Amino acid sequence: MPTAGCNLACPHCNVKRSRDVLSTEMAKKFILDCKRHAIKRIGFTGGEPFLAPDFLFSVTGFAAKNGLFFNTIMTNAVWFKNRTRLNKVLKKLFNAGYDGSISVSVDAYHKQDLKKVTLFIKAACSIWRRPDMVSIAYVTGADRVTKKKLQRLAGLLKARLSGFGGTHPVIKSTGNNNSRAGLNLPYHIKIVKIELSPIGKALKLKDPWDGRWFKEDYCKGPGNVFLIEPSGDVKPCCGYANELKEFTIGNIKTDDVAGLMKNIRQNEIICDIFDLGLSGIRGRLKSRGIKFPGKTSNNCFFCRYIMTKVPRKAFLKMKNLFMFFILIMSVLCAGLVCAETTEDYGEYSTPGPGMEERKVNNDVTVLMPKGSKMSKRNETTQIMEGVDEYAAGKFVDVNKRLDKLEKEAAEMKEEISSLKSKLSDIGKSPNEDLPGDAER
Repeated sequence: MPTAGCNLACPHCNVKRSRDVLSTEMAKKFILDCKRHAIKRIGFTGGEPFLAPDFLFSVTGFAAKNGLFFNTIMTNAVWFKNRTRLNKVLKKLFNAGYDGSISVSVDAYHKQDLKKVTLFIKAACSIWRRPDMVSIAYVTGADRVTKKKLQRLAGLLKARLSGFGGTHPVIKSTGNNNSRAGLNLPYHIKIVKIELSPIGKALKLKDPWDGRWFKEDYCKGPGNVFLIEPSGDVKPCCGYANELKEFTIGNIKTDDVAGLMKNIRQNEIICDIFDLGLSGIRGRLKSRGIKFPGKTSNNCFFCRYIMTKVPRKAFLKMKNLFMFFILIMSVLCAGLVCAETTEDYGEYSTPGPGMEERKVNNDVTVLMPKGSKMSKRNETTQIMEGVDEYAAGKFVDVNKRLDKLEKEAAEMKEEISSLKSKLSDIGKSPNEDLPGDAER
């Protein structure tokens, strides 16, 4: 993400505007580190990435020389002032070694001049000599308006829109569309849709609770991107909830790839999203009594909702509950030991039967069994002889209690392991009665 600046002001966009441009040298250093960790592909988004052309040229050339591949550049395709500027920038990007694709945003929300979009598509296909160099991404929510806009664009390209609303929409032609450049290229422009995420400004464009649950998206799994913001902050997410500080896993100014991966492993919420997916988290929250206002089909909205509206303790993993349980029980055991070694009288505590106070030095007094001997090896730790025998008769055997607790914890872990599959089914069949064990 070279820059968060943009020449448009779309009503659904929540990218915070900034004049900051990501440091080219930092980006190159990070790219080399990514290569060492088997990351092979990079892309550019924004803001409008073509508003930082020098960054694109430099980083593209560096990445190409180091054997990395390119994914796509997201653009609104109307950032240029004239045809001369457009051709100059695209040719320089081509010469730098860019061989990925270019995705143009065209929909009801992007208020572009379609004639300029047409110029951009023609120039890109001509310079790269690829009929599929450009694809189109549209945001859902006003599909009728979007369809009319795409039909008009297809007309300007002397092509035809087909399959809109289906699984493989495309704008295509048979050729003779780049006669100005002396080429005979057919256009084959794939069209992909992006669900409108009702977040921030876009909340007024769509009811987020639309009555159906989302399908699992790219969230479940090992993660799919490092999104680098102009400030250098790194997010393991390219979705519309990534502006939350909880999703910041570091900064390329101070963290390398190994450090970022370590930070991810230490981020319980991100690990849960990768391990369980948002559907699994939804099931967990429902099993813990969290109720939602309705059902939403949008992954990003649901992610942002649970991050901002659900109590953080509801995300606590079962293994952390076990550790919390062990900690509490250990404290209680320590309290039992103290209760048996002292007798309370009002505000003060005096030695219980068989105990006596023993001074270690002028500042420290300890409670010890009568007649026990103090080791000379280390007076500060007070290792005493005969305590084990006395404890067997008069005191709580703490070691045995801890052994018992560890055994119980192991049994409980096995029980929870068997319940996980039952608990995960809650999200799939929320109206079914829970099994007895899962209920408990």
